[in-house]
Amino acid sequence: MNSFGTIIRFNIIWIIYWLVYLLQPVQSVYASVKKAWLLQLVFVISLSISYVIGLSLKTPKKIFQIAHQKKNKKNLTSNIIGLGLWLSILGFCFLLYDKVFIQNIDYSHGLAFARQQWLDKSEARGENISSPFSLLGYLFGGGFFLSLMLTLSKKESLSENKRAIFFILSCALLFANCIITGGRSSILLAVSLVSFGFFYPNQNNQKKQWNIKNYKTVLALFFLFSLCYILYIFYLRAAGTNVNIATYSQNFLSYLGLVSKTWFSKIVFSWKIGEFLAVINLAIAYLTHSLSTFAGIIEHGRSSGDSIFGLWLTIGAKLGVTRSAADWFLSGRFPSLPGAIFMQWGFLGLVFSAGILGISAGFLNKMFNQIQSSVLLFFSCGIAECILLLSPFLFAGDFLFFPSMAIGGIFTILTCKCFKKK
Repeated sequence: MNSFGTIIRFNIIWIIYWLVYLLQPVQSVYASVKKAWLLQLVFVISLSISYVIGLSLKTPKKIFQIAHQKKNKKNLTSNIIGLGLWLSILGFCFLLYDKVFIQNIDYSHGLAFARQQWLDKSEARGENISSPFSLLGYLFGGGFFLSLMLTLSKKESLSENKRAIFFILSCALLFANCIITGGRSSILLAVSLVSFGFFYPNQNNQKKQWNIKNYKTVLALFFLFSLCYILYIFYLRAAGTNVNIATYSQNFLSYLGLVSKTWFSKIVFSWKIGEFLAVINLAIAYLTHSLSTFAGIIEHGRSSGDSIFGLWLTIGAKLGVTRSAADWFLSGRFPSLPGAIFMQWGFLGLVFSAGILGISAGFLNKMFNQIQSSVLLFFSCGIAECILLLSPFLFAGDFLFFPSMAIGGIFTILTCKCFKKK
């Protein structure tokens, strides 16, 4: 059953996504929502079937076998977590220096204002990198994702004190990076990435090193703080537009291709807690509007632009190795992963991509179940689950910190293993 955990969570998140969309007091401005839902359903079914196929493939165990004694695994895990945190601190310092002293971003007027400054300066530079410090910051700054994943993993043997310290440092780096970029996507990446390690069964039965009661309390506080931060960012952006929050939320819903139902609009503008409800509704709609965006893609028809891999094209253009990403007609909205694929490659591309993703994720999970000593495979399974769990919203690889998360994690693992061999 361990191998099926990822695909079960994948299906659960899609079902929750559809239910929330139905229950929300909003509706799409497009008429093709049912068609979009059917195409999303085809994607989910195709990926689920191909995942099972991936589990049935034979694994090259000898190629991936990593031999080390069990007593050294605890030290290796602690070393990887520690190195990931140190590299992330270094990367954060590079990013902070770039934004404050190179780009002259002013954070004194709030995060929303600072983020807009950052976006304006980035647009003015075109395809150029702001400074080498920015490149180094994103290159080294994502190691804390791996550290957080290993810290929250039930299969890793860590003392409760170490686990608490690593957790606090990882969360501090997560929110620090969110603050200097004014974004929220890193939180979604972190939550989806660590889910693989958190839900993976504790086969070693390390009860003394896994205080369930305290752990649930800490996690509850983490999610509560994350939610408050996300709502706070929406509030700050609304406050910076010189209109009341209720009006801002309704206008932003229109940008997302949604409109509030009449009864909810009356509550928003007449009740004392109307503005608070409007912000909560907007935060939820910011994720679920991808179904409406997909409906817009169907009605508009496939057109030019890059609805997927846009971030990677932008990075490649800044490095001078690819063309720059081209905007598409609904750029800035979440299309969901199947919607982005459909926009780019059509129905056959959607089914084929679902098959590739499913087989890859299933194969990785099967390999890890057979070779559980591999931290690299563990991290790879986490990245695969991250892509699958965020697929209702968009392609996880297009989140700003995804390249940093992947590169930083792999670099940390390989560096630790190199030093261990010496």
